[in-house]
Parts: sequence; C-alpha cells; structure tokens
Amino acid sequence: MTQACPCRDPLALDSRKTRTDLSKSRQTVSVATSQAIRNLQAYIYKRPGDADFHQVCTRVQEVDSRDKLTAAQRDALLVPVCSRPDAELLQWLIDYGSRPQKQLKKLLTMTVGWNERRLEWAERQIAVLQLLRTFVADGEDHLLSEALSTVCWFGNTGPAVWLIETGADTHFSSWNALGQNHVDCLANAEMRGERLGDYSTYEFLRPWHESREPLTDWKQLYEAGSNLT
Repeated sequence: MTQACPCRDPLALDSRKTRTDLSKSRQTVSVATSQAIRNLQAYIYKRPGDADFHQVCTRVQEVDSRDKLTAAQRDALLVPVCSRPDAELLQWLIDYGSRPQKQLKKLLTMTVGWNERRLEWAERQIAVLQLLRTFVADGEDHLLSEALSTVCWFGNTGPAVWLIETGADTHFSSWNALGQNHVDCLANAEMRGERLGDYSTYEFLRPWHESREPLTDWKQLYEAGSNLT
C-alpha cells in the first residue's frame, strides 16, 4: 500500500499552517502588549490633559482588560509612579497587584533621584518613601542608605532627613554618580556643592554626620508655597 507523502498531505499542511499562524499571533500579541506598557508608563508619568487619579486608574484597568497584564508588567507601572512621586497611585497599584519588593532598590532611587528643590515635591517623595519602606526586609536597611547616597548627590534635604530618621547611615559608602570615587553620603552632598555652588544640604547634614547633633527643621531650606509644574 502506498503511503501519501506527508509534504503533500492536506491535513499535515493545514496542521503546520495552523501552528505557524498561532505562533505569529502570539508574537503579535507580545509586541502589542509591550508597546501598550510603554504607552501606559508614559501616560502615568506625563498625565496628558492633567489626568487625575481616577482617570489614571481607569486607563490601567482598560489596558489590563484588553491585554491581560502579567505580574511583571504590573510591576513595571511602579517606575513612573515613583519617578513622579504619587503615594496615592502607588498604594492603588500595590493593591492592584504590583510588587515593589521585586525592584525596591530601583524604585527608591527613582523616587529621590531628582534635582527638584520644592517643598511640595519633597513631601511627595517622602510619602512614597514611607510606602516603599514597608517592603524593606529585615537586614536590608542598606537600601535606605543607598537611597540616601543618591538623594545627597541631588541635594534634596527633606528626603535625606527622613531617610536618616528611618535608619539610613550617612557614613554609608558607595560609588558616586559619576563612578569615579567610593565616597560616603555626606561627600556626595559636598560634591553637589562643588558642581552647582549649593552646599545647603551638605552644611545641614554635616553636624549630624560628624557628631550626631540633632537635625533641625529642613523645611526652611525650601521655598514654601511653590506649585508643581
């Protein structure tokens, strides 16, 4: 009995075509979802049309309903929320399934790594830090010290004081932002002064760093009443 050549078997050809079509479909969905996440991150950060909290939450839910966000994709939404510090939205995303503990060092850095020197911005940073602090496990307080090193480089005194009061160590040493020297947190604040002529954070923290003199009211270094842009 003569067997049909598999390459000419219409059922075999149809089966191979179906597998190929499914594979292409999966690839298309993956690419579309990746682009959707980038678009959603941009929307969260930029807030086009002055989108408020409820509008952002609705957009996240719409994208999730359409594309079925994975756990990792939900985690990725935390980055713009910390970059433009919003504690209310951060808490909502955590309740929605995002996991700060999966990228805690990055989120702490994104929260404090800004040159903004406005009081309201500092208070927003601190509100986000307070939420992220609850995910710092026992024995990982060095993450707070690493964040302090970053915030000193950018000269944001308010978040620096909060981190110190929460357990961060000003003597913690790390590579500076330029990767040139292994320095402590206060040295990063001093280098900001050398770069920009602003030694306010350095002078504010130096008494605590050298002799544990009590930290005073940091809000005096900010211009009260300024608005976010």
